[in-house]
Amino acid sequence: MLKPDAFERQLDENILKEFKEDGVEIVRSKKIIVDKKTILDYYHHVLKRINNPHFKNYILEAFEGKMIKVFEVQKYGKDSLAKARKEKRMLKNLVHASDSKEAYEKEVKLWFNVT
Repeated sequence: MLKPDAFERQLDENILKEFKEDGVEIVRSKKIIVDKKTILDYYHHVLKRINNPHFKNYILEAFEGKMIKVFEVQKYGKDSLAKARKEKRMLKNLVHASDSKEAYEKEVKLWFNVT
C-alpha cells in the first residue's frame, strides 16, 4: 500500500519506479479514497494491541478521506521486515506491506472486495 504521505509528497511515481527496479511484479493495483470504517477494520488488530485512543485518532487523521494505492504483487522486492530488523532500522514507511500470508489474504479481501 502506498500511504497518503506518498501522494501528498508526490512520491508515488518514484516509489513505483523503485518497485519495478527492485523486481517487484505487480499483479493488480487500485487507488482508493479511504473511509473511516475500512481503515479502522484494516488497523483493528493494531488498535487492539496498542490500546491507545490517541493512536485511533492518528490513524483517522492520517488516512480518512485520503488517497492510497493498494497492490497485489507476485514477487516481492529486496526489502523486508526481517531484513530491517536484522539491520536494526525501520522499513521505508511510505509503503505498507503485509507481514504474513494471513495478513496478505485479509488485506486483499478488504482492499479488492474479494469474498
